[in-house]
Parts: sequence; structure tokens; C-alpha cells
Amino acid sequence: MGPNTVTATRIHKGGETHRLAYELFPHMGMLKTYCADKMVPDSASTSTALLTGVKANYNTVGVDATVARGNCSASLDPDARVESLAALALKAGKRAGFVTTMRVTHATPSPMYAHSAARQWECDAAIPLGSEDCKDIGRQLVEDWPGRDLHVILGGGRQSLIQNATGTPSDPISAWACSRRDGRNLIQEYIKNKQTSNLNYKVVSTTGELESVGSETDYLLGIFSNAHLPYEFERQTGPEGSPSIAEMTEAAIKVLQKGEKGFFLMVAVNMTDDKDTLIVVTADHTHTMTINGYPERGSPSKHDGINYTAIAYGTGGPGSIKYDVREIDSKATLVRRSPDEEDTTSFTYEQIAAIPLDENRPHAHLFHTVHEQNYVFYVISYAAKLGVFSAAPTLTSHIIIYIIALLLVILSIY
Repeated sequence: MGPNTVTATRIHKGGETHRLAYELFPHMGMLKTYCADKMVPDSASTSTALLTGVKANYNTVGVDATVARGNCSASLDPDARVESLAALALKAGKRAGFVTTMRVTHATPSPMYAHSAARQWECDAAIPLGSEDCKDIGRQLVEDWPGRDLHVILGGGRQSLIQNATGTPSDPISAWACSRRDGRNLIQEYIKNKQTSNLNYKVVSTTGELESVGSETDYLLGIFSNAHLPYEFERQTGPEGSPSIAEMTEAAIKVLQKGEKGFFLMVAVNMTDDKDTLIVVTADHTHTMTINGYPERGSPSKHDGINYTAIAYGTGGPGSIKYDVREIDSKATLVRRSPDEEDTTSFTYEQIAAIPLDENRPHAHLFHTVHEQNYVFYVISYAAKLGVFSAAPTLTSHIIIYIIALLLVILSIY
């Protein structure tokens, strides 16, 4: 969500003169997104910075910079493991959980509950030889604190939680996602743990099942796809399909709002807010998108009758100009390939550029210049009176962080 991405979104939504809702906020800053060992970070290290206040090494989850990528033994050191906002919220007696359109074991949500030397260790099959002492991220979610005590877990990633997950045309087994091989069914283990503790819980896998969740539910697990959830335009909207982010968020709040001391929720899109809500809009990192050429306002440029990509990526990708040799009138002809043929849903392009930080309402004045990315953690902790700031004054009853395209954090304080 760098400035170029915001510009493209603004133009797409309402034209060049349009203003996005959060661009009306009175306070704005920028976040520096480098990680401890690399100029260009990834989602694991940047999400760790946002959620724990500690700059981590590339590809590492919920650990400090003493843990090198892939160093299992270093990640087992208790002093190297860092606490997340969710853990602090649970310690303060609040309810906590997360909603994501990604795998629940993905690099963005996992720093909430996991400590891993490699973001790829989402299931046992990804743990390399010599690192068997380290639990995969899926097991940490179900077995360890704070993951096992999260009140809401909603997202995708079934194939990382159970062996022999079955695919369908609309929900195939993903080559990108880790598939379990140890014969364990972590969803069933979640159920057994809740039953043993005599807790009110519900496990759901479809929109219809999610809609049936009542206020009596204290713990909610919803896994709706083998890997990431489908894009909204691809989503099956019936009761047997997967829920929208809004539907998941509504169900999550239904479960979390019963807490007497408030709640912490990390989710993927926006919510309505109250007058005593601190709203922070940011991202964990941006991508290499650029806006090229001199396209006309309000219309695409088709100088040769083929769509032109005003939006491109500096690392190549869908913005690269490509040509094909095609037979036209029995002659081999060089033809520029239409960008419509490219997979523009690719998410593999990242870069170092600072990302915007827009804020509104109580404590928003604390974001006002160029900040280190992990500074966000400390502002939230201060506003919510968490951890070392438990004695701080409070002006908020909710905190919302919109990490665009990746996550949103809601923290309700009473």
C-alpha cells in the first residue's frame, strides 16, 4: 500500500479528483518497512514489527533479531520470543482473535500467536531435517498459548491443518500452501481440547454454518478453504460457499463483544467506528508498482488497439511488455501481447518504500512524521493500556488498524 498503490486505487474508485475515506483523516505519517537484516522485507518480518514492536529478520515470525532465518534452535530460546498485542490483550483479560482471507498460518496473522525461524514452516512437511524440535505454525496455533486461547480464528488453510485435505474445482489443493503429512488433524484436536475444557465452541466451514453461530459461542474456529480464501469476485456466495470478510467480521464481533474488558480483533477490511475509536490505516509493506506513460484521464491508452498497462511492476510481472509470434494472413507476425492475458492477481512483488500511515481520533496525534514500523505497536499498547503501559491514561474504547489488503486490527477497551 505505497503511495502509487493508493493513487491507483483512488483513480480506479472515483477518478483523479476523488479522495479515499482515510485520506480525510487529520493526521498522517509514514512507516519505514525495512527489517533487521534486509533492505526489502517480507510479510513475516513486517507483521512481527507491527504486532510485537520488534524488528525481526527476513522470513522469521514472532522472534527477535537474534534468530536467523531457518535457525530452529535459536527460535526455541524463550528470550528470543516476543509477545504480540493479542497476547497482551489476553493477559489483560480481554477477548482476542483474528479474521483473515489468507491461510490462518500465513506470515501475516501468525506473529499474533507463533514463534518460528521460517514463515514457510506452516505444517510438518515444511520442517527441514535437523529442525524437528521446532513445532510447525499450525501446531502452535492449536497447542500453544496464546493461539489455543484465541476466541476467534477465521480464515483459510485447511490443508496445513489436516492430512489428505480434498480439493474441488472451486477450492483446489494449492501448490503454494504446505500440506500436512504427519497424519494429524489439528481441527479435531482443537475440538477435543475445547471439549476437555468444557468450553462453548463452534467449528464451521461454510457461510451457512457461520451464520448459525449464536451469542452462546465463546470460541469459534472457521476454516473455509484449503489455502487462501477466493477473491470476492470468485467467491461462491450461497450457504455452501465461503463467507465474505464482512460476514466473518460480524460473526467474530458477536463472539468477542461479550468480554467484560473489551476485545482485540485482527481482520482484513474496514468496520464502522465510534467517536472514541483510534483508526490507523497502513500496510505491512508495499510493492514495486509504478504508474507509467501519459495515459488520458478517465480512459485507458490504446495506441495500437491493445490495452496498455499504465500500471506496471518494477520487478517485471504483469507490467512487462511482451510479444508473441502469431500467424496472420499466412505470415508470421510479431504482435504485442495483451496484458489481459497476464495473471494480474500475482502477489509476489514487494519493495522497501515507506508506506502511508493515516490516523483519526484519540491518540492519532502520536502518528505525525516518519516512524519506524514497530512504533505502531507501542502507540496501540499505550492507547489500550497494555503491557508496560498498563498504568497509562486512556481516551479510547476501541482501536482499529487497517493494514490494507492484509489485515485490520480492532482493539476494544473498556
